[in-house]
Amino acid sequence: MGNKKLYKSFLERFLKNNVNFAADLTSAFENFDNDPELPVRMAHTLKGLAGNIGANDIQLAAKELEADLRTTSGENLNSLLRNVQEKLNVVFDSIETRLLSKDHDSTDSDFEKSDVLHELTALGKLLDDFDSEAGKKLVEIGDIPGFENKTAGLREKINNYEFEEASGLLRNIIKEMEKQDSAQLKNKP
Repeated sequence: MGNKKLYKSFLERFLKNNVNFAADLTSAFENFDNDPELPVRMAHTLKGLAGNIGANDIQLAAKELEADLRTTSGENLNSLLRNVQEKLNVVFDSIETRLLSKDHDSTDSDFEKSDVLHELTALGKLLDDFDSEAGKKLVEIGDIPGFENKTAGLREKINNYEFEEASGLLRNIIKEMEKQDSAQLKNKP
């Protein structure tokens, strides 16, 4: 699977989890009495995530926003949040157009699916060995396209250290993926 696939997964999650950042932070700030630390935590989390994906402009803007929320209770919230949103929009556009375009050829798609199957097999070995690294491996793999609900169930079993049940779920996912591959091969001219 490699670092490229993992990085792409991080970018996809970054986009999905932060697409409404400005609205979410504004709402958290307006409901300050319920959880006064929430806006600070949100800015801090964005700062860290931006650093993880190498989005230095967002990281710096989020750092300034976090500092303002900590020291002035958001006196400059509007201008700082606008700055963060501008930086986010640039990165979101880049992620959407360059990395997540749906224009993959079938060879690339087949290659990715075989990579996922390989990683799932490695996860299965960890589960069979009752190895707690299974949780990290599933995070690396991320949600499996078309199996998001089953991936969530798998994640829950692993987080609860129910490795035997998780192994059974994983075997079912792999069988279904292989069945889909087999059906696609039959349908090709």
